[in-house]
Amino acid sequence: MELTKKNHINPCFWTALWNPTYFNNFVVGNVTGKAREQLVYSLEIKTPKILRRKVKDIHYVEGLGLTNVNKQEFIELGNVHSPKTKLPVDKSTLESSSIHIIDIENHFTALEEIGGYPQLLDTVKSNQINTRHNRIYLACFVIIHQIRSIKFFEGLFLKYKDEFNPKLKAFIHFKKLISNTDKLYNVIKPIVESKWTLYTTDKFTFPLSDSPIIYYRKLIWVVLSPKHLLEIDSSQKYNETVKYEKEIKSIKFSIFRKQLIRNTFQSIIFSDKETLEKWRKSKTWHLRKHFLLK
Repeated sequence: MELTKKNHINPCFWTALWNPTYFNNFVVGNVTGKAREQLVYSLEIKTPKILRRKVKDIHYVEGLGLTNVNKQEFIELGNVHSPKTKLPVDKSTLESSSIHIIDIENHFTALEEIGGYPQLLDTVKSNQINTRHNRIYLACFVIIHQIRSIKFFEGLFLKYKDEFNPKLKAFIHFKKLISNTDKLYNVIKPIVESKWTLYTTDKFTFPLSDSPIIYYRKLIWVVLSPKHLLEIDSSQKYNETVKYEKEIKSIKFSIFRKQLIRNTFQSIIFSDKETLEKWRKSKTWHLRKHFLLK
């Protein structure tokens, strides 16, 4: 098994939905072709032009999940499984001077299986959040997806910058956090108990940023698909029923657009070039580029 050199912040099975043909086939259960090969338009911070890219080539960080460790660090990690045998490595066989590479991509994969991603896809297919089970798991997604974000890992690397192996310390912190069910429950519960509104539009409306969980005052906006936006309002008490809207008001969408751009670190993807051209010419986009590239 090869080491994972590209760690996708947004998984390809999700970003592929911004290809119209793939999206339409997905919602009727007739997907053809690999998700990672789907083409979308990409508005990028470091590139002046809007590009047509395969989703495998967007929203990733090169080598994010890889770090070198020495023998002592390796021993302190606990069980580490071999990518070849899938079994725990026998640490007694390690040479004292040896350097090893740790790959945490399997943790990202595990999060995609238990962190609300299947329920996100169910919502896209059904246009509904019709069970408390799905509501809880979508709330998990809101938190879990932020834990694998560019902003979160940059914060960890900064936190441990003075350590001997900052990246390893960040990985250990990440692993402990996603394993701490009590702490996760405490941050997920208030989200479940807020008012939820699901916007479902007839046309492709919502572009996807590399950081698509947006906090704005008492609201959380979560882009689920090019046709679905989840709004969570923490200022209002829990209502068992999800509110459904067929369109989003232009004033609210304008605020959403500005906040999505301000949340972007790499790129925003969408199904058509014209929409992204308008965003590219906006003052908010120019300010975001200037802030990140200065």
